[in-house]
Amino acid sequence: MSPEPEDAPAPGLARFSLFPTVEEQVEAIAEAQAEEKRQPEIDASSIHSVSDAVVDHILTSGGNGRHSIERIVAFIQKSPNNEDAAAYLEKEYGVGGKGLTVAKMKYAMWFDKKGVHICPGNNTYGTIFTHLPCVSANDKMQENAEEKM
Repeated sequence: MSPEPEDAPAPGLARFSLFPTVEEQVEAIAEAQAEEKRQPEIDASSIHSVSDAVVDHILTSGGNGRHSIERIVAFIQKSPNNEDAAAYLEKEYGVGGKGLTVAKMKYAMWFDKKGVHICPGNNTYGTIFTHLPCVSANDKMQENAEEKM
């Protein structure tokens, strides 16, 4: 009888892995890429305005800070007055931007002391956009919060 290699499983026990094999990973990636090709993103030039539904969805993403949306929701639940809300949102969002995909359409979001600026596409320089001062962003978020309660 030949000696068992040290890394061989004990007799009667099978090896298992928590991770897919290389072949399974390659297959999963190929399937995901094929699905992506079947469902192409919508061209930003075909959008003529940013809908309220998209604005609502994007506002629920919060700022770039970790747990930003949770802090915003907690603050809005206190029903602050417009002045306090605008000051809070300006501080919470800070200055920055991010990209989001909503219903297979790319949007760019920029936030600063002037408020939140949302454009279809990869940047906020387009001629089609929605701009919400922080007070208006607060109003929309409070409306959405009330609807969901």
